[in-house]
Amino acid sequence: MCIRDSYCTSVVTGTQVIESSNDLVVPQGRGGTEFDPVFHHIDKSGEQPVGLVYLTDGYGYVGVEQPQYDVLWVITECGDKDFTPPFGEVIHLG
Repeated sequence: MCIRDSYCTSVVTGTQVIESSNDLVVPQGRGGTEFDPVFHHIDKSGEQPVGLVYLTDGYGYVGVEQPQYDVLWVITECGDKDFTPPFGEVIHLG
């Protein structure tokens, strides 16, 4: 099993395949977040993921419809405590 990783601000700024902890890199991009580009990127790939784990501060906009896969929103410790996306499960770190 491999994990695909994408970085997003208002566009997808990078992707990588992670097969081990040695494959991790520093994410690219910072700033205003739009969540939709990652969902569009997945749609365009033609792949059907088992699920998506979205690590975020929760400050952004979700405008896409619920995908056919599970979504887990992981909100960082300093993130938006009131983040309530239109789909998926939400957990807060810290």
